[in-house]
Amino acid sequence: MQPKISIIVIVKNDRGIANTVAGLAIQKVPAPTETIVIDASDPTLLADIKNKYPNVHWYQFESAIANKTSIPEQRNFGIRHAQGEIIVFIDANCVPLENWLIELTHLILEGRETMTAGPVLPSDAKKQIARNPTVGKDGYIYWAPTINLAFKKDLWKKLDGFDESFLYGSDADFTWRWSDAGNKIYFVHNAVITHDWGNAKRDIRRSFDYGKARAKLFAKHPKRLTALLGDNLYVTIYTIYILGLPLTLYFWWYPLFILLALAKNIGDKPFKTVLYNLSYTVGMWIGFIILLFKGDYV
Repeated sequence: MQPKISIIVIVKNDRGIANTVAGLAIQKVPAPTETIVIDASDPTLLADIKNKYPNVHWYQFESAIANKTSIPEQRNFGIRHAQGEIIVFIDANCVPLENWLIELTHLILEGRETMTAGPVLPSDAKKQIARNPTVGKDGYIYWAPTINLAFKKDLWKKLDGFDESFLYGSDADFTWRWSDAGNKIYFVHNAVITHDWGNAKRDIRRSFDYGKARAKLFAKHPKRLTALLGDNLYVTIYTIYILGLPLTLYFWWYPLFILLALAKNIGDKPFKTVLYNLSYTVGMWIGFIILLFKGDYV
């Protein structure tokens, strides 16, 4: 008997989920499949979308902690209600391309992999920045966001689920723990989804929140700090640049060093990329300061 696949979408106040469930409804499936939505919105906000797709298992969700971002709680809740042996995550406001599910899950169904991830392309490539983990020459990545991820449900049990103390970054923590246990995440280039990252203001704010989350991730996984000299070297470079800004009092031309960063990203929306990286770096260090003086943040 073929394993069952459970596709889980978590959502809060995002009507873009209409595009997501529409794309899921027409997917070709490689095995028996169910779609689950965990909705932390006001119960009336997405009711019309819910009613349009009666085959979707739609659960209303309320966080145990008032006014807290409930992302990891929703993920765990969704998996607990999933009947499938294979869990697939896709975010609200994402649209899967044709054969996405087949591409993302076939290696797991064949028993060749236990966790796979796919690329996320911006829905507006002219304005938005693509974000994907660095893929090794062997085709594997060392972490993955849940925006486009598949894994065996048993894996979730072994890792004790997503850490619900995180606001953001619980997916990185989850896949870091998987990698640290000696396991691999295969990147499937053909398992493509598109995502609307929103306007520039929203995107910059998101990068700040991601940076802040990275501080808590490093606090939980101190061995990963070596990434500041590897994949996250740009954070170290931007940190040095920011700390050096007082030198402008003596060397008026110091801020012009940012032109080097603009030149490096000349082919990929240089101004937005630099703002994104600056916001991420500032967020990370503010996160470290909050952890230092408060111990945690909720």
